[in-house]
Amino acid sequence: AGESRADFRLRQDRIRMKEVPPPKVDLQILRQMDSPAMSMVSHLSVPETIFLGLSNGSVQAYDILAPGNQDSFDALLNMRVHDGSISTLTWVDSLYGFFTTGVDGKIHTLNVDRKEAKRINSHQRELHPIHDACWVDSARLLATCGTERHVSLWSTSSQAPPIVLGGHLANVSHVCCGEDENLLVSMDVEKCIKVFDLRTLRPLQSCIDYDTYHPVNRLTAMTYDSTRNSVVMAATAPVVWPLSKLMVPFPDPGYKGHQRNVLCVLYNPMFHQLVTADMEVVKIWQVEDGELATVLTVESLLNATDLVKADEERRQKVYIVSAMTDSTNRRLLVGLTNGIVLIINFANGQVLREMVPLWSPEAEGNHPPISTA
Repeated sequence: AGESRADFRLRQDRIRMKEVPPPKVDLQILRQMDSPAMSMVSHLSVPETIFLGLSNGSVQAYDILAPGNQDSFDALLNMRVHDGSISTLTWVDSLYGFFTTGVDGKIHTLNVDRKEAKRINSHQRELHPIHDACWVDSARLLATCGTERHVSLWSTSSQAPPIVLGGHLANVSHVCCGEDENLLVSMDVEKCIKVFDLRTLRPLQSCIDYDTYHPVNRLTAMTYDSTRNSVVMAATAPVVWPLSKLMVPFPDPGYKGHQRNVLCVLYNPMFHQLVTADMEVVKIWQVEDGELATVLTVESLLNATDLVKADEERRQKVYIVSAMTDSTNRRLLVGLTNGIVLIINFANGQVLREMVPLWSPEAEGNHPPISTA
């Protein structure tokens, strides 16, 4: 730090000319490690210890900061738990251990104190290689993905079949979660990203990264940054997708549907149309051909009234919470978060009347009184 480019080049020239000895790197040998490590985990619950998942299916632990000047270390733990390469090690505080997954499709819990492994998907007859896994602490579920086109959620307290989250059209390669936002994010080999709500286990959004990455057009890593509320992916360099951006793009540029959770769906037999509403938009569709007929946004509805024009800050926080048609199917009633109900002409989308609650600040204006008839 603080070294100029000229000083750096001079120091490297001296090293090449052997005027300055290169920095010494101490070589330390892990004695029982006879296969490459495919995954590694460390945790503050077990300080100064690293756990390795090897390609031969073994899990090993080494105390790399053992007292004394050692050039080699013996394994504190050496267990064979899988029939093939171990793909992930996921630490869980409540287990005082971790989950292990492998290309053999098996899932184990390994307790560090008792040094024993227990398989949690022993009831599964058909096994598929697992590529990635993450622990959802709030739901007490382990999310896994692999050569299948879905994400599996496994319970550690029962032998029930996994909960399946589908929607991908290719093998799912990565999965991660943002528990503070109740999100589960998955990515497949075709760079399609899907976001699921952990509370309802329903999909929220999908998008595709259309950029081309050389030499192979694949994203090879993914994680969720809870501090910046972003999904971070990587091929040859990190690619950051803020959640606000992630929730907007759609694979089909001609997509006309909602970009937020749909609150309600109504059918109007008089006009033979469907009404769908989310927190910001009401859309009316033709049932016969599926074409979009009308779009009513909160902003356009409020612009058609005299409501909350004096308070721009409160105006921006008004959302749709409900919608219904009247008994004649000629009017659409839309309820807002500030307690106001808008009566809308179904045929042309014109706001006919606004029903203001007595406790609302807008009721102090010059609006006509609410009819009790």
